[in-house]
Amino acid sequence: MHRPALSAALQAFASIELTDAVYVACPISSGRRELELMLAAAEFDRAVLRARLVDRWARQVLEPNRRDARAAARRARARYPEHNVVNPSEFDIEGLDQPGYDQLCERIIRGHVGRIVLADGWELSRARGSRRSWPPGWGCPWRTPPAIG
Repeated sequence: MHRPALSAALQAFASIELTDAVYVACPISSGRRELELMLAAAEFDRAVLRARLVDRWARQVLEPNRRDARAAARRARARYPEHNVVNPSEFDIEGLDQPGYDQLCERIIRGHVGRIVLADGWELSRARGSRRSWPPGWGCPWRTPPAIG
């Protein structure tokens, strides 16, 4: 984890006093597309897959997931026009590894989010696993509105 990068990102969120935002939970670097690539390449270690097939992984997993996340964020903005919408697929922070991104997203959710929408494919993403680490009853309602899918 790159602590200065994580700290800078969290300071940016704190500086704008963002509250009650809508967070779009979506697959970014994982999900159905990554599982399909793992099967096609017969490589089931994420780190090895991403190192060995870096261009193919970016083309077949990361880029289409980001496009889908942007579309889900547009739908969330239309559905919740009175709220800011956080699209985590737009985070691209030099030096921040996956655990750092996980921590960044969790801290943004805990400190700045009042509602989470679950985009299509969320159930197969890495984010689903990190949700289990959030304490029950921490005050953020989960929503899956039909318009977000």
